[in-house]
Amino acid sequence: MQELVGFIAGCLVTWLITHIYYQRSSTTIPKWAKELVEHLPKQRPTRDEVIRLFQEFLDTGQVEIDPLLSRVACPECGESAKSFERKGFGDDLVTVVQITCPACGWSEDVQA
Repeated sequence: MQELVGFIAGCLVTWLITHIYYQRSSTTIPKWAKELVEHLPKQRPTRDEVIRLFQEFLDTGQVEIDPLLSRVACPECGESAKSFERKGFGDDLVTVVQITCPACGWSEDVQA
């Protein structure tokens, strides 16, 4: 009986601590996160807004799309497509280009 009472008391204390912490954490924004939270949109952007923002960022020249893969970054590690290494193989009829990420070793073959 004593073990059951101790178990229930422990559960109640744990629930109380969790409840208080959850209430406090859901209403208080830390100082370091305030600036970041203020820049977040109030609602989820539409597909057209994301495309517009992406195009604006491409226009700045900081991002380049890989012409063969149509990627801006490595799908494994996120390294910029600017750093991809290319090796070509083939003959007069078919050329295969192996594109490799130097950061993680990911590669993909493209027929050009």
